[in-house]
Amino acid sequence: MFDKDLIELIYSRSNLQRIEDDRRRYMILNGKVKDTIKEAIEKEFLLPETVRELINRVIPLNITEKIVTKLATVYKEKPLREDLNGNEQDNETIDFYTSVFNLNHKMLQGNVYFKNTKHFLIEPYAHKGLPKIRILPSHTYTPFSNDPIE
Repeated sequence: MFDKDLIELIYSRSNLQRIEDDRRRYMILNGKVKDTIKEAIEKEFLLPETVRELINRVIPLNITEKIVTKLATVYKEKPLREDLNGNEQDNETIDFYTSVFNLNHKMLQGNVYFKNTKHFLIEPYAHKGLPKIRILPSHTYTPFSNDPIE
């Protein structure tokens, strides 16, 4: 039953719409403003000449990117990470993984995605035997839980 519920959720109209909306926000955030404006103009005007003329007049100012970047302030300053018990070996381990994962940069990237679409995913994985993490924007996955809220 679990697989059927998951498949129904993934392919539901609301989830597919969420993915498309989040993908559009992601594309705008990453400089594809003109493409998004072109899609909107094509919906309004039928003649290709009109669309081409209007697109050539567009100045693609990315206000979204400027606002989202300004709001994503959680990791702009390096956070303090340390073992509260003062264990030096634990502090070295924390420093090691912070460095290996490039954690401050990755979490700043995640904060930008969060400000853009209200969620992101931290995916741990191994590459050539080394631990890695990547930050996934919300249009690349579907959140799911069948655990009841208590």
